Amino acid sequence: MASMKDALLSAFAAAGQVLPQSLPDRKASDHKSITSGSAAKKGSIAQSVDEVRSGTASKNEKRHVVARAPNGDARLVPVEYGQTRPYVPGHRSKGLESKANNRPGKGVATVVMRDRDPAEDKALVPRKAQVAPMSQQAEPETLRPEAAQPEISVAPDARCLVTYYPDVPRAAADHGEAMGVQTQLAASTATDVHDVTIGLDFGTSTVKVVVTDASLERSFAVPLCMVDGFDAYLLPSRVFECVLEPGKALDGVGYSLSHGDRAHRDLKLGLLAHPGSPEHRERVVAFFALVLRNVRAWLFKQYAGVYRQAHIAWRVAIGLPSVSALDNAMAPVLQHLVCAAWHVAGLPGTITSGGVQGALRESLTAEALDLEVVVLPEIAAQIYGFVVSQRFDRKAANRFVMVDVGAGTVDSALFRVLPPKRGVWSFEFFTAVVQPFGVANLHARRVSWWERVLGGNTKAEGLLEQLSATKFDTDMEMAPPATYLDYFKGVAVRNAPKPPDEDFFQHQVMGQVSGQTMWRAWKESLLSKEDLTGIPIFVCGGGSRMPFYARINDEIGRTPGCPWLRAEPWLLDFPQDLVCENPDPAHFDRLSVAYGLSRLNIGSVTQVSPMLELDTPRQSWGDRYVGKDAC
Repeated sequence: MASMKDALLSAFAAAGQVLPQSLPDRKASDHKSITSGSAAKKGSIAQSVDEVRSGTASKNEKRHVVARAPNGDARLVPVEYGQTRPYVPGHRSKGLESKANNRPGKGVATVVMRDRDPAEDKALVPRKAQVAPMSQQAEPETLRPEAAQPEISVAPDARCLVTYYPDVPRAAADHGEAMGVQTQLAASTATDVHDVTIGLDFGTSTVKVVVTDASLERSFAVPLCMVDGFDAYLLPSRVFECVLEPGKALDGVGYSLSHGDRAHRDLKLGLLAHPGSPEHRERVVAFFALVLRNVRAWLFKQYAGVYRQAHIAWRVAIGLPSVSALDNAMAPVLQHLVCAAWHVAGLPGTITSGGVQGALRESLTAEALDLEVVVLPEIAAQIYGFVVSQRFDRKAANRFVMVDVGAGTVDSALFRVLPPKRGVWSFEFFTAVVQPFGVANLHARRVSWWERVLGGNTKAEGLLEQLSATKFDTDMEMAPPATYLDYFKGVAVRNAPKPPDEDFFQHQVMGQVSGQTMWRAWKESLLSKEDLTGIPIFVCGGGSRMPFYARINDEIGRTPGCPWLRAEPWLLDFPQDLVCENPDPAHFDRLSVAYGLSRLNIGSVTQVSPMLELDTPRQSWGDRYVGKDAC
């Protein structure tokens, strides 16, 4: 019989490994780690490993294999011939002991290892659902050689095709600053009162506003920009800081929607990331105040005859991308900022830094301002236009999936709409997920990929500098190119390893929609497979128009191992009571959140509990018959 040393050398030679020239003989019973560093983690060895048998012996003798763990460590593991069974998942193993495929095999080696700890088992999650947030992801360890770098060729006339801003930037409309300072047009003797709600959809890239007058039973989309078409309702979420002329303000700093010395972007994401920051709060309040002043001015100019005869009971509804908006820690923050903005908008003259800071220091309340401020889940507001349409069947199950693709995030939820009671709507959420997988973050991922690929290429220095300057822009007025290959003209890529688009779409976007939103509802016993098969799905938001995100509807039924996980794409209808100067049914979903915020009277928003599993005792067949002795 060959010595252990010869067997070890033979095994490593077969595995393509190189051993030191001097290696002391070891006894066959001394199975220690043969590599430096930490030992392989117990229970994980023999997963994705190379097995090599060493030596020759009879069937009843122990043998040894060289097994490599995922971390790269190699160990000698004892094996013996005898009975073996293929691995069967625990939830399917019961009753399979007598199956033919579980019969003992002849001359099959079995790795002797300790019983696996159930705590180490991963949940049986579809591949797309096993996704960590972008900030937590790391490149997996691999035993394969590194992929070759792509072949890049840069033409002399190559240029960058990415631009977020047109030649003429979208300018904010000015509906009359002086008129917008007012909150009422009617004289104090007027007795009529109209309930008016401003639906403020504060998005990462744009803000949209719809005003609803409950007394008129009409909603009005407010044009906030001086452009033609539907873009007039999409005001970029940015505010300009400008230096004022001496004497106009004590601190000399003012704010504007259209011009200034410095543009503040990323207002929403900056606030959500740093809700206690005085700088972020000041910029958001200034932005809100300018928007609210413009909205009131437009309403008073367009419908002066109505509001000179009636007082207005004002209400501002703002959305949060969370199922727990009613309990969310950001809800009171937004309420305070809206109250401060309402007060600042009513101050005459230019909105200044000092005026905003003074309002933030005061303990302003909605009651003191004769105002009502509510914070609502954006998903609930977005579905409102559908539930009040003729297509909504109150007797149906009314379970829906909503996916809102924005500039910064993808907000997805699976929920049920309960029948309204006295005009009040309630929602039951099964799952709700918000992830940073929106258009701006897709663009940032693509730019990072190009920076790695083109880094060090002297021919692409200028191109890369121009592209990198757009990496973190969020107030985009133009969509990024359809694919990462369309970012340059005159730059060719061949043999690209791990292209950014497919990786981002499958592991991030579909991992959220099909895995964390839909599949998880079944995994946590919230819904059955039958409930999820063919469930209606609405894919909305500005980003949904990109071919990249439009694939969600096509891919939703292709989750590996889950043929029952399918959804039926539906579209939101354009409401008949929405007055819009440039109506475009294909773009209503971009106004759907603001419309719902302006009209929705919400009752309760609850989280559904898992379904109870009834423990029904098994009954023997003999219990159903009467024996002959009882006759």
